[in-house]
Amino acid sequence: MNRHRWYAPVVAEGWSSREVELTVADYFAMLRAELMGEAYGKTAQRRELAPQLDGRSEQLIAFKHCNISAIVVQMHAPCIDGYKPRGNYQQPLRERASSRSSFVIPASLPTSLRRRG
Repeated sequence: MNRHRWYAPVVAEGWSSREVELTVADYFAMLRAELMGEAYGKTAQRRELAPQLDGRSEQLIAFKHCNISAIVVQMHAPCIDGYKPRGNYQQPLRERASSRSSFVIPASLPTSLRRRG
Protein backbone atom coordinates (compact mmCIF):
# COMPACT_ATOMS: atom_id res chain seq x y z
CA MET A 1 0.00 0.00 0.00
CA ASN A 2 1.24 3.49 -0.86
CA ARG A 3 1.66 5.37 2.42
CA HIS A 4 1.96 8.70 0.59
CA ARG A 5 -1.28 8.70 -1.39
CA TRP A 6 -2.26 12.10 -0.05
CA TYR A 7 0.60 13.80 -1.91
CA ALA A 8 -0.29 15.37 -5.22
CA PRO A 9 1.77 14.13 -8.15
CA VAL A 10 4.75 16.32 -8.90
CA VAL A 11 5.55 17.08 -12.51
CA ALA A 12 9.16 18.17 -12.81
CA GLU A 13 9.27 18.13 -16.59
CA GLY A 14 10.06 21.29 -18.52
CA TRP A 15 7.59 23.06 -20.71
CA SER A 16 7.36 21.87 -24.30
CA SER A 17 7.99 24.31 -27.12
CA ARG A 18 4.25 24.19 -27.90
CA GLU A 19 3.38 25.12 -24.32
CA VAL A 20 5.90 27.96 -24.34
CA GLU A 21 4.55 29.28 -27.64
CA LEU A 22 0.93 29.18 -26.45
CA THR A 23 1.76 30.85 -23.14
CA VAL A 24 3.85 33.59 -24.75
CA ALA A 25 1.13 34.24 -27.33
CA ASP A 26 -1.45 34.46 -24.55
CA TYR A 27 0.70 36.90 -22.57
CA PHE A 28 1.27 39.21 -25.52
CA ALA A 29 -2.41 39.15 -26.48
CA MET A 30 -3.21 40.39 -22.97
CA LEU A 31 -0.40 42.96 -23.05
CA ARG A 32 -1.60 44.33 -26.37
CA ALA A 33 -5.17 44.59 -25.04
CA GLU A 34 -3.93 46.37 -21.92
CA LEU A 35 -1.82 48.84 -23.86
CA MET A 36 -4.69 49.58 -26.23
CA GLY A 37 -7.11 50.11 -23.34
CA GLU A 38 -9.23 47.10 -24.26
CA ALA A 39 -11.00 45.00 -21.65
CA TYR A 40 -9.65 41.54 -20.88
CA GLY A 41 -9.51 39.25 -17.86
CA LYS A 42 -6.40 37.49 -16.64
CA THR A 43 -8.38 34.75 -14.93
CA ALA A 44 -10.50 34.10 -17.99
CA GLN A 45 -7.39 34.00 -20.18
CA ARG A 46 -5.70 31.46 -17.88
CA ARG A 47 -8.81 29.30 -17.77
CA GLU A 48 -9.00 29.31 -21.54
CA LEU A 49 -5.31 28.50 -21.92
CA ALA A 50 -5.05 25.75 -19.27
CA PRO A 51 -6.77 22.95 -21.25
CA GLN A 52 -4.39 23.55 -24.16
CA LEU A 53 -1.36 22.87 -21.95
CA ASP A 54 -0.16 19.53 -20.61
CA GLY A 55 -1.77 19.52 -17.17
CA ARG A 56 -0.49 22.95 -16.13
CA SER A 57 -2.47 24.60 -13.34
CA GLU A 58 -3.77 28.15 -13.54
CA GLN A 59 -1.29 29.09 -10.78
CA LEU A 60 1.60 27.71 -12.80
CA ILE A 61 0.41 29.60 -15.88
CA ALA A 62 0.24 32.82 -13.84
CA PHE A 63 3.78 32.18 -12.58
CA LYS A 64 4.96 31.68 -16.18
CA HIS A 65 3.25 34.95 -17.13
CA CYS A 66 5.28 36.62 -14.34
CA ASN A 67 8.44 35.12 -15.86
CA ILE A 68 7.49 36.66 -19.19
CA SER A 69 6.98 40.01 -17.45
CA ALA A 70 10.58 39.80 -16.21
CA ILE A 71 11.82 39.21 -19.74
CA VAL A 72 9.76 42.07 -21.15
CA VAL A 73 10.98 44.49 -18.45
CA GLN A 74 14.58 43.53 -19.17
CA MET A 75 13.91 44.56 -22.78
CA HIS A 76 12.76 47.98 -21.48
CA ALA A 77 9.19 47.37 -22.59
CA PRO A 78 5.97 47.54 -20.57
CA CYS A 79 4.64 44.47 -18.83
CA ILE A 80 1.15 43.48 -17.76
CA ASP A 81 -0.06 45.15 -14.58
CA GLY A 82 -0.64 42.43 -12.01
CA TYR A 83 1.98 40.01 -13.31
CA LYS A 84 4.92 41.05 -11.17
CA PRO A 85 8.21 40.24 -12.90
CA ARG A 86 9.86 37.07 -11.58
CA GLY A 87 13.24 35.87 -12.70
CA ASN A 88 14.62 32.36 -12.91
CA TYR A 89 13.04 31.60 -16.27
CA GLN A 90 14.19 29.16 -18.91
CA GLN A 91 16.16 30.20 -22.01
CA PRO A 92 13.49 28.93 -24.47
CA LEU A 93 10.96 31.21 -22.78
CA ARG A 94 13.28 34.18 -23.13
CA GLU A 95 13.99 33.44 -26.77
CA ARG A 96 10.30 33.10 -27.65
CA ALA A 97 9.21 36.18 -25.68
CA SER A 98 12.03 38.27 -27.13
CA SER A 99 11.11 37.33 -30.67
CA ARG A 100 7.45 38.27 -30.15
CA SER A 101 7.73 41.55 -28.27
CA SER A 102 8.39 43.89 -31.18
CA PHE A 103 5.46 42.49 -33.14
CA VAL A 104 2.79 43.04 -30.51
CA ILE A 105 3.64 46.37 -28.91
CA PRO A 106 1.88 48.89 -31.13
CA ALA A 107 4.24 51.45 -32.65
CA SER A 108 1.47 54.05 -32.36
CA LEU A 109 1.75 54.05 -28.56
CA PRO A 110 3.48 57.04 -26.99
CA THR A 111 7.06 56.26 -25.98
CA SER A 112 6.16 56.77 -22.32
CA LEU A 113 3.73 53.84 -22.50
CA ARG A 114 5.98 51.61 -24.56
CA ARG A 115 8.74 51.89 -21.97
CA ARG A 116 6.79 52.07 -18.72
CA GLY A 117 8.33 48.80 -17.43
